This record gives sequence, structure tokens and C-alpha cells, in this order.
Amino acid sequence: MASAMGKKISEMKLTAISGKVSHVVRTTSTGGGGTKGAPVGTAHNTAFRLDGRQIQIQGSVSWLSEGDHVTIIGEAQGSNIEPLAARNDTSGYESIDGHVSKKISIFLIVIGVITIPIFIGWPVLALGTWFLSVGMKKNKQIDEAATILRGIPRSTAIQSE
Repeated sequence: MASAMGKKISEMKLTAISGKVSHVVRTTSTGGGGTKGAPVGTAHNTAFRLDGRQIQIQGSVSWLSEGDHVTIIGEAQGSNIEPLAARNDTSGYESIDGHVSKKISIFLIVIGVITIPIFIGWPVLALGTWFLSVGMKKNKQIDEAATILRGIPRSTAIQSE
């Protein structure tokens, strides 16, 4: 899952897009390596039209094909969308983004409290609290996306084709 990239999670509005998929283009790019032995990385992107709107998603998005009826709930950033919940009514696929774990946040908070006497604890405690706050906001947004997705009726257009 991609991060909010500079925007506060609580300020991001969720967008719901439903319709028929067309013009699917999947791209793969590889970079890195070189003379200094840098690691090689591969990035996958998928671009398509959904109900006439151009959409780009990071990843191979293997769950959709040309002509499928799809609903996506996510954070719109220009023509890119970071899906939090998606459903393909043609294939029956449904996905809801995983929740952010609170374990690291709690671990940092506990370590911060223990190390307060040596002054390193305050920054660790602050970091743990910040991680917990961001994680709780993200989890709330994922729950909201799931609720929106479940509230949108499944496409009946596929039955008439």
C-alpha cells in the first residue's frame, strides 16, 4: 500500500468509481543495477478507463480485464487512485485494504516510557504516539471505504449482456 505522500490522511477524500473497464494497459519498468551494484527494482503500473474516466493504479491489477464491471473506492490524486476497496462484479473478486498494525506503535511507546530517564525516551515515545495516530486514521479510512463499497449495489449490467 502506498502512503499518503505528504497529505494528511484525515484530509483525503474517498472517491467511488463504478463502471465498465476499457483500454487496459499494464506496464512494467525495471531500474537500478549499474556499475556500482545497486539493487535492481521492478515497478508495475496499470492504466485503464472506468466509466470513461482515466485511472492509474500502481501494481499489475490482475483482477480486472477489458469489459469487466468494477467498483473502486480510494484516494484520488489527479488521475491516480490508491484503492482501499475494490470489487469486480464480473469475476466476483473483492478486496479491502489490510489494516495497519498497532504492534510497532505500542512497542515504541513502551520503549519510550522505559527509556524516559535517559532522555532518549521522549522522542521514541513521540514517534510511537505519532505512528499510532496515523495508523488509527488510516484504519478508520479503510473501514469507511469498506462500508461505502458494501453500500454500492452490484452491477446488474453483466446479467443483461
